[in-house]
Amino acid sequence: MLVRGMAERTRESYLTAVARLTRHYHRAPDGLFPAEVQAYLIYMLRLES
Repeated sequence: MLVRGMAERTRESYLTAVARLTRHYHRAPDGLFPAEVQAYLIYMLRLES
């Protein structure tokens, strides 16, 4: 992320999002299927509405 020139706050936000995804499924993110990530994103959208 440093190579891409992202701001510190952006990096923190990305890492927080991945950590929450990991806690939700109790698995490492690289072991998730695309459908699981999509389901999580839909779940998060519904929580906010």
